Amino acid sequence: MDKLVSVVLPTFNGEEFIEQSIESVLNQSYKNLELIIVNDCSSDSTPYIIEEFAKTDSRIKIIHNKSNQKLPKSLNIGFNEANGEYWTWTSDDNYYLDNAIEEMVAYLEENPNKVLVCTDFTNVHIDTNGNSSESEFVVSEKIEDLIYWDSVGACFLYRAEVARSIGGYDESCFKVEDYEYWLRMGLEGEFGTIHKNLYAYRLRPQSLTGTQKLYEVAGKTERLLLKYLPLYLKKYPNLDLKLKCKLRLCFINGEDYKLKELWEKCSLREKRDFYIYLRTCYVSLKDEKYREAIAQISLFYRFKFWIWLLSRKHKLEQS
Repeated sequence: MDKLVSVVLPTFNGEEFIEQSIESVLNQSYKNLELIIVNDCSSDSTPYIIEEFAKTDSRIKIIHNKSNQKLPKSLNIGFNEANGEYWTWTSDDNYYLDNAIEEMVAYLEENPNKVLVCTDFTNVHIDTNGNSSESEFVVSEKIEDLIYWDSVGACFLYRAEVARSIGGYDESCFKVEDYEYWLRMGLEGEFGTIHKNLYAYRLRPQSLTGTQKLYEVAGKTERLLLKYLPLYLKKYPNLDLKLKCKLRLCFINGEDYKLKELWEKCSLREKRDFYIYLRTCYVSLKDEKYREAIAQISLFYRFKFWIWLLSRKHKLEQS
């Protein structure tokens, strides 16, 4: 018999797209699944919509939070009720292609050494006028990529036994809870990839991604990587680190003096990336050592930084 897959769908005021999201789960070619919908105190018609769906399909279970718990806690509430051997979650404004779950289950069944599989997907960009455009998100299973950016993305499936062993989503990591979870899970085993577009991810002004404050997620992400980079280097000491990871390691180890050495070895393009990394860290972490590092590496970029800072003073004060 096919193994049970648990799909958690947290929602808050998701009336615009949640029907499509739910239908994309129920219409999967892989039928042995349960859909656990966690309504996080929606004030629109979301509760009515999900209750109507539950009347028509016994695979749906609904949980109504008594107060707004936000995404990471809602995920934990949902997975506490999960019975499947494989787990995943989706959002109320995104949707699966019909064979997504089947493809991911087959991969994990054929690759018992993998703890998670993720797939490529389509980003659907929607502007304030409702116009849309698309781009492709290509996932990666390389450890060097995982500690550089969220290379897992939005379409994934992982083993429940591994999830139980590492614990739930970190409720203090709102808006980066998924990336923190992947970084934690990556220390437990290997990831796999399917290079097929099996999911659609909407990027729109009203979404959680679209409403984040300037540099908010950048700061939270940087704190995660400052925490996890040493753990990955301990487990995988021979990683081929990219430039940002090398810079990060200098600050972790208190070896600011190595920044100048790294700078001298950089190409012009790499020097620009070097500067932007330091600038972003200064603004998002509000830490003077990054401003001091900019002053240390280059007189040109020191002036460039102050011009940039003055031109964006008002926006930065609001963030």
